Amino acid sequence: NEKTRSYVEPLARELNASLLMPLDVTDDAQVDAVFERVRTEWGRLDILVHSLGWAPKQDLRGSLLECSAKGFLEAMNVSCHSLIRLARLAVPLSVSQVACGTSRRAGCFAPVFRIRAASLTRLSC
Repeated sequence: NEKTRSYVEPLARELNASLLMPLDVTDDAQVDAVFERVRTEWGRLDILVHSLGWAPKQDLRGSLLECSAKGFLEAMNVSCHSLIRLARLAVPLSVSQVACGTSRRAGCFAPVFRIRAASLTRLSC
């Protein structure tokens, strides 16, 4: 998004990133476009890192007990369920399995699970 563009673009240039695209996990067209481009340019995907969290501002201002049901569901959709949606698209791009991980703090990466290409229902830690 525009808020992070000034940080992301210089880093992408420094790393010679071959792929830099917008990705709003609530926009199916953007998600599909990213995975299609990965498929056409790279042919496969070895790892999926999910490092995002979001909640409506009004639900972040008060205590947890003041969080609305709607805000909570929106936060879970963006922050949690999006990993499942992305993993579904990542699996067909993997040779045998995709390593999925999540990160919530700078410098911290925790592997969550490996997904076998044969089935999304078979998860192993």
